[in-house]
Amino acid sequence: MTKKKNPSLILIIELSALFSLTHMDSFVGLFGPDTPEKNGSSNLSTVPEFLPPEAAEGNVEYKLKLINPSKSRFEHLVTQMKWRLREGQGEAIYTIGVSDSGKLIGLNDDEMQESLNTLYRMAEKLGADITSLGHSPHFAVLVISAVSGLSGIAKEHLGLATVVDIPIVVVINKIDIASPSCLKKTLLQLQELLQTPGYKKISFQVSTEDDAFTAASSFASDKIIPIFTVSCVTGKGLDLLYTFLNVLPPTINQKDRELLMQKPAEFQIDETFHVPEVGLVVSGLLTSGIIHEGDTLLVGPSDTGRFDTTKVLSLHRHKVPSRIVRACESATLALSSQNIPLRKGMVLISQQVRPPVCNFFQAKIQVLFHATNICSGFQASVHIGNIRQTATILGIMGRPSLSVNDTGSVIFKFIQRPECVHPGSKLLLRVGQTKAIGRVTQVFLLGDNLPLKVSPIHR
Repeated sequence: MTKKKNPSLILIIELSALFSLTHMDSFVGLFGPDTPEKNGSSNLSTVPEFLPPEAAEGNVEYKLKLINPSKSRFEHLVTQMKWRLREGQGEAIYTIGVSDSGKLIGLNDDEMQESLNTLYRMAEKLGADITSLGHSPHFAVLVISAVSGLSGIAKEHLGLATVVDIPIVVVINKIDIASPSCLKKTLLQLQELLQTPGYKKISFQVSTEDDAFTAASSFASDKIIPIFTVSCVTGKGLDLLYTFLNVLPPTINQKDRELLMQKPAEFQIDETFHVPEVGLVVSGLLTSGIIHEGDTLLVGPSDTGRFDTTKVLSLHRHKVPSRIVRACESATLALSSQNIPLRKGMVLISQQVRPPVCNFFQAKIQVLFHATNICSGFQASVHIGNIRQTATILGIMGRPSLSVNDTGSVIFKFIQRPECVHPGSKLLLRVGQTKAIGRVTQVFLLGDNLPLKVSPIHR
C-alpha cells in the first residue's frame, strides 16, 4: 500500500536558539492541483518541481530523509550540521524531502516523523533548541508568466482562492523577456477574466509607490486585486511589491478579532513534536478565544472520539516566550500530557463547550470539476480547517448524482476516525482531477447522532 506523500519540509536551525518548521500542507493542499498543463509548460503559480541545486558552501542543506542512521552516519550528519551552522553564523536551513539536485520528492507521515526525530537528536548534540511555528493562509499570491500568459492552472488557482474567500495578489513575472505586446496581452487576459460574473473584482495595476500604498489600504475590502509586473532577473518592480507587503494591514479588523477573543478557546493543531527536556509540543493556530500559560484545556479527538484534559505548561510566539495567545495568532504550546497520542488535525478546546465530534456530517457543495458524475459511494480527500481525511459520500439529497457546476446537499462519513467539525466551516473536496468546494451545514454528534447546526464556539 502506497502512503500519501507530504510536501517537503523547510527547517531553520539556530544554534543556542530556536528553529522553526514550516509545513506547507495546508496551503499547498488548497492550491496545488494534480493536473499538468496540456501543453506541458510549467507555471510559477504551482509548487515547483525543483529547488535550486544544493550548494557546497553556505548554510542550506538538502536531505531526502533521515531514518535510523547508523552511529557513524549520525556522527557525520552532526558534523555536517555543525558546518552549515558555522556557514550561517549560527543559523542553518534544512530542507527535508528534497534530493541534492533540488527535486521535490516529499515524505510520508512515518518518514517525516522519523526524519524529524533524527534532526532533534542532531540539534540536541550541538546545543540547538527546537520549536515550531504554525501558520494559516491570509492571502494568496498568484504568479503568472508574462511570456506564456494566463494558463489553465492559473485560472483554476484564481478560482479556488476566490471561492474560499482568500484575498488575491497577482504578480506577473518575466517582464524582462516579454515583449510589450505580449505583456499587454497577458494583462488584458487577466482584466477580462476578473470582470466576469464569477469574480466581480477590480484589477489595480501598481506602477508607483503611491499605488502600492493605495492597494494595501484597499486590500482588506476584498474588492480589488492588485497586479504587480516584475522581473526576478533585473529586479524591476520588486521594490513596489516589497512596499505593498510591508504596509499590508491585518486581514481581520480589530473589532471582529475582539469578538473572537471573547469566545471559548479553540486551537487547531498543525504539528506535534517531542522536544528533549521540554516534552510534548504542538504548533498551530488559535481560531477563537484566549489561551494563557497554565490553562487547562481538552485535547482530541482520539481515534475513538475521546477528549483528554491537558495543561499548557509554556507557549511561544515568533520564537519568543509568551504568557498569552489571542485569537488569530499562531503559536507553539508545551503540554503536560505526555502519554496522549496526538496528531495534526486535533484541537485544543475550552472545557466550557462540548466539542462537535462526528463521524457523519452534511455539507452543501458545488462541483468545480469531475469527469463524469459523483454518486453515493464516491470517496475523496476532505479538507476542513486543519483536518485532512478521506470521506465517503453516503447520499445526495433530492438527486442521484452531481456533475460539473452542480450544487447539492451531501451526507459524508469519515473513513478513518471521528473529527471535530464545526457547522459553517468551509470545505474543500479533492481527488485526482476532481475538485469541489462547499460549507458544512450540520454535524451528527458522536454517540447520540444528534444533529448540530450551530457551532458551540460561535453560538
